[in-house]
Amino acid sequence: MNRLTHTMMILALGLMIQTANAADQSPAVDVTFQDLNLTHTQGAARLYQRLQSAAERVCESADGQDLGRQLAFRKCVRDAVAAAVAKVDQPQLNAYSRAQSGNRTAPIQVAHK
Repeated sequence: MNRLTHTMMILALGLMIQTANAADQSPAVDVTFQDLNLTHTQGAARLYQRLQSAAERVCESADGQDLGRQLAFRKCVRDAVAAAVAKVDQPQLNAYSRAQSGNRTAPIQVAHK
């Protein structure tokens, strides 16, 4: 798949910031990458940057001064980028995304006394 024309549907954002007007669609941004070679790290990095920027635009209504809104914004961006990366499903992009996220899926071990 050389082109992402799918719309980034931010379900997490829709759930977090859902207003009383449920008829509204979830925010979305189209991100294309037909100009990028995703078999190379440089292309994957550029697409990741585009996805990150698009997610920040879509999630900006969650951004705010208080801590709760800041956390909601960060989660929205993180979830949106992860969903888009999964949808593109290209090995170089997946690897780049894991590297950028610091592979936060590592298990946590708790020491017992």
